[in-house]
Amino acid sequence: MINNGPHNENVLIERYKYIGGSDLPTILSLSEYNNIWELARVKAQIIDLPFTGNRFTTNGNLMEPQVRNYMNETYGFNFIEDTIIDNNRMYRGNCDGIDRNYKSLLEVKTFLNKLKVNYYTPQCQFYMEVFDVPVCLLVGYHTNDNFYVGEIGNLEQELDDNYFDSHFDSSRLQIVRIFRNKDYFNKIEKRIKLFQYLVDILKNNKNMTEKEFYNIYYSKILNR
Repeated sequence: MINNGPHNENVLIERYKYIGGSDLPTILSLSEYNNIWELARVKAQIIDLPFTGNRFTTNGNLMEPQVRNYMNETYGFNFIEDTIIDNNRMYRGNCDGIDRNYKSLLEVKTFLNKLKVNYYTPQCQFYMEVFDVPVCLLVGYHTNDNFYVGEIGNLEQELDDNYFDSHFDSSRLQIVRIFRNKDYFNKIEKRIKLFQYLVDILKNNKNMTEKEFYNIYYSKILNR
């Protein structure tokens, strides 16, 4: 287990090597925007799908440090960003904050309508596993409707802080405490191992079709 501190460049460069918390919605078929076939081909280095961000990720980046500071100042935590790598299981954890004194993690999410607790719970369980802590505070920030004043679809503006209302309002926070559940994580890990198995197959058969990929995937799922 290697603790690299926040924003480790090697982790960012070699993201294809590791399973991270942000991969879980796709691996667990929870994501509406990404599918396991494309993610597997990215991890196998067959395709490259660079994601530069959008207005939602920019808003999250602006609000995250403000939420972290609020939690620290208001509740006495000392959450700091951190990164950890498990080279045995090839897991990578980038947390929004860890307080080792209180043995707690912080995961910050911005949302427009409703905080999707069930959607983010696997990610929190994953981070509690890799950082080996018993509790994670999932803190949602209810973004106001006018958080972005630029042109929708204009990537240059969507990545520019000047087009955002980053005013922090603590009344918009929703705090959910999630406890580590090893049985829950074991179920997640079975799907992660299946995904890693499929990535290994793709590495050795880069001409595999999507149909062939899903035939293997579903046969393994049904036989569990």
